[in-house]
Amino acid sequence: MYRERKGETTGNAWVEGVQMEPVDLHKTGCVCRIKGPEKGELRQSLTYEIRMHDSRLEVTATLEKGSAILELTGKVHWMELADETGSPSLCVQMHLAWTPEQFFGDGLIGLDRRMPEPLHDHCARNFLFAAGEKMGMALLTDNKYGYRGYADNLQVSLLRSSSGPDPYPELGQCRFRLGMCAAKSDGMTLKALGTAFTHWDLSYASNISHPVTLPLTYRFFEIHGVAQVGSVKRSQDGKATVLRLLEPCLKEGMVWVRFDGLQKAFIADLAEQPLKELCVKDETVRLLQKAGEIVTLLRYTTKS
Repeated sequence: MYRERKGETTGNAWVEGVQMEPVDLHKTGCVCRIKGPEKGELRQSLTYEIRMHDSRLEVTATLEKGSAILELTGKVHWMELADETGSPSLCVQMHLAWTPEQFFGDGLIGLDRRMPEPLHDHCARNFLFAAGEKMGMALLTDNKYGYRGYADNLQVSLLRSSSGPDPYPELGQCRFRLGMCAAKSDGMTLKALGTAFTHWDLSYASNISHPVTLPLTYRFFEIHGVAQVGSVKRSQDGKATVLRLLEPCLKEGMVWVRFDGLQKAFIADLAEQPLKELCVKDETVRLLQKAGEIVTLLRYTTKS
C-alpha cells in the first residue's frame, strides 16, 4: 500500500507522478492463513488474508497443472480514506532477480517501450513485461488502472482513494485477478499470453466418454503470419465482416487469412471504404503487412 503525499494536484481522483511512501502489508498488516495449501491433481492453491486498519484483503494463489502462470485472485474490502497526509492506494509489486534495462507494456497496437519509472503509472491493456536477453518476466492482469516498472520490480495499481471531488469512490468490495510468469522477449508471444490470460476459459476435466457431432475445435477464420487480430465486427452497411489486423513486432512480413466461404476481400480505409481488391484462392487471401501497420480487411462470403 502507498500513501500519496498531499500536494497541489493530489486531491483529485486521477493523478500521476506524485511522491509515494510504500507500506508492505505482508510486514505491517495482520496476515493469517484461511485455507490450504491444497494439493490436487489438477490444481494447487493457498488462501490467506491481510488486515490493516478497517480494510481486508483476501488472496488466493493458484497454480494449474501444466500452466506456467502463477495466478493471484483477490477480494478487497477497502475502507481507506484520504486525509491531510495524503491518499492511500493499493498496488501489487513483483520482485525480480535482476534489474531490467527496459520494460514493455501492452499497447493498443503493439508493444510500448517503457523506461524505468518509479512514480508514474502508464496505461497498458493486459501486461507489463521486464525484458531480459532472451527471456523475461510478465505481470499479467485484467485490471486497467496502470503499470510501472523500475529497479528490480514490476507494479500494478489496483485501488486509490481520493479526497475530491468524491471522497468515497473506491470504498467497498473489489476483485482483481493477476498472473506472474516467465516468457520469451517476443511481441507475438507476449500479445498471445496477455490475451489468453484476460479472456480465460473455465478449467474442466471430463471423465465421461460420449458421442459428439461437432469437431473438437472450429474457427470461421484463421490467420498465419506476422499479424494479430485487433477487432472483428460487421460493416456499417451490414454486407461484410470487418477484420482489423495489427503488426505488433515492427517486422514486415506476409499474412494469410482464410475464411469459410470467402468470395471477395478488400483492403479498406478506416471508414470501411474499399481501396484494393485481394486475390482469393481456396477461401484464402495473402497480403504484405508493413512493420507496425494496421490493415482493415473487408470480407464477403456466401453468407454475407
